[in-house]
Amino acid sequence: MAAAIVIKLDLANMRAFQRAAQELGMGKARKIVAWSMNQVGNKLYTRVKRQTTKQLGVPYADAGASWEVERANPGRLQYAITATGKYYPLSKFKPRQFSFGVRAKPWNRVQRFKGAFMVGSDVYVRTSKERGPLRKLMGGSIPREMERDAVPFIADAAMDQELPQVIETKLGQFLPW
Repeated sequence: MAAAIVIKLDLANMRAFQRAAQELGMGKARKIVAWSMNQVGNKLYTRVKRQTTKQLGVPYADAGASWEVERANPGRLQYAITATGKYYPLSKFKPRQFSFGVRAKPWNRVQRFKGAFMVGSDVYVRTSKERGPLRKLMGGSIPREMERDAVPFIADAAMDQELPQVIETKLGQFLPW
């Protein structure tokens, strides 16, 4: 399972880029745009990671291995944040055993799991009346959370508002406007 946020830029519509390409040359202008995309992309990566772990209810440090980042370069003006990973076991969400079953906090809200029980720190439920078959209960996953709630809006805002401003600022450092 994987989900991705990709920042792409249509350079044909940017007057600042067209002027920079004429005055600095296409290679230098593309390098400046790649720097800008990486700057905005790194900020976006932090925001997305924080929001996703907050939505899911897992510690920020536990989600570290679930992310891959492809940075922009002059040959490929694209910044991609990809989330991979499986569902987190319910043991990551502070489960507690009670007479009715188990209580845990996936998605930052308390939920009851009637008939569930804990073995060690893992939470299980029986799949039949017989003693043997058990199913481990799971919470959410980072890729699924990346597609929900505020994360898409954060990405759109960064691409629509921040990226053009940063590109124009960077180009302004190299051009006498």
